[in-house]
Amino acid sequence: MITRLIASILIITGFSIASQATASKKKPTPDDDFKKAVVYFTQGNTAAAVPLFSKVQKAVPTRPDVYYYLGLCSAKTPNYDAAIANFTKAISLKDAYTAAFMERGNCMLAVQRYPEAAADFDKVVTLDPANIQAWYNRGQAYGTLKNDQEAVNSYLKVLAADQMNGYAHYYIGLSYYNLKQKDKTIEHFSIFVKLKPDAPEAEAIKRLLQQLSSW
Repeated sequence: MITRLIASILIITGFSIASQATASKKKPTPDDDFKKAVVYFTQGNTAAAVPLFSKVQKAVPTRPDVYYYLGLCSAKTPNYDAAIANFTKAISLKDAYTAAFMERGNCMLAVQRYPEAAADFDKVVTLDPANIQAWYNRGQAYGTLKNDQEAVNSYLKVLAADQMNGYAHYYIGLSYYNLKQKDKTIEHFSIFVKLKPDAPEAEAIKRLLQQLSSW
């Protein structure tokens, strides 16, 4: 009898402890899911990250950073239309979302929507004037739009931060060439071929420099 009683007490006690452990186990919050998804994304596991980000988006549809990360995941696919839509939603929820403007601008460049790319990079450099990559990308957008003076203004910002940026010299040289500023064209193209002698563009630029020097 005593043995059976002790066994019964142990079973009941074990069941009670297990029940308490189950009850005390917290259900993941949207913030928990978001942090886990960010870890997956950082590890390059977008397949695991997207369902969690989507879960958070459904639970907290006004959270701008979840749309930002969904945009990053879409851009990796790449599904630029979905990425742009997500970055746009993030920006609608947070006006001065510098990172979202930057990434949307990158997507706009990728799909050759250059006026919109330029507008996004304009916003980025207004919010974060020290963002050198944004100045470089701004130069790319304005250069493609044939607005060479704005392209020059952008690349000057890049070169003020890094004189060894070979392609900034290359692109500013192109813009100066279009602006018919011969001396500045020669200056920057000469630096480019010194910094990037093996670049695919180097031989053509060397020939152009010879032509410019003979004018």
